Amino acid sequence: MINERKLDEPELEKREDIMQKMKKKNKRELVKRYGEDAEKVMYGRSTKLAKQTAETMNSDKLREIIQDALKNPKEADLNKGDKPPSYEKNRRAVIEKAMQVKEGDLDLGHQDNEPHMLKGDLYRVAKYAMELYKMVDQFEYKGEVDFPHWWQAKIIKAKDMLVSAKHYLDFELNEPTIDKIVDTVVKEDSNK
Repeated sequence: MINERKLDEPELEKREDIMQKMKKKNKRELVKRYGEDAEKVMYGRSTKLAKQTAETMNSDKLREIIQDALKNPKEADLNKGDKPPSYEKNRRAVIEKAMQVKEGDLDLGHQDNEPHMLKGDLYRVAKYAMELYKMVDQFEYKGEVDFPHWWQAKIIKAKDMLVSAKHYLDFELNEPTIDKIVDTVVKEDSNK
């Protein structure tokens, strides 16, 4: 079992508010889609949304604190103590460099390696896809086997998302070649 952090009081209130809105807005649709698991789905989604809201608020607050500290280094460094003067000089250089960073791109001690991270995710997707394939394979040619609609929808949605992501990247990588071909065709047509 995965150990998740417990919701604090404001998050519990937010979750309850989200649950009430879900029940009013689309409970019938959720019941139709998930059957007896609809309540669990609403509970899970509202918990996740409540956590995301809190994490976004915490992230925004942290960003605000960091930016304030970068703009007002003297006030932010109250516990400086007896640091050597070179510390202050080096610190100022780092702060000035950080202040030149574009808004929304503040990397403190961490730099993304997105291709590597995505490759890890894609590996897991492929691994789980093969495991699911083997699990479902045992039911083929066994007569009529019905999987829950919500479960089938997850497989179809995952496939659609992967196909969409692949087509996007395929176009982005091939756009210069496509543009050259189009330019060549347009030039040939205009010369006729």
